[in-house]
Amino acid sequence: YLVLATVGTDGKSTCSAPPVKEAIDVRDRSWFQRTLRDRDFAAGEYQVGRISNQPGLAFSYPLLANNQLQG
Repeated sequence: YLVLATVGTDGKSTCSAPPVKEAIDVRDRSWFQRTLRDRDFAAGEYQVGRISNQPGLAFSYPLLANNQLQG
């Protein structure tokens, strides 16, 4: 793994490992958009990560509470 992070519904990172000084915005990433839309697991395309600055693939899974999307 290059990065493990949580992202709010606004597309900004709330915490990550490795840590970052400022929130990273991922609203433009396809995996984030699909997770919001489908409320399901999503895989992104090959990209250079904004936190790791290394090439890789991103995966996401929605955080739900009482069937409400939290992140």
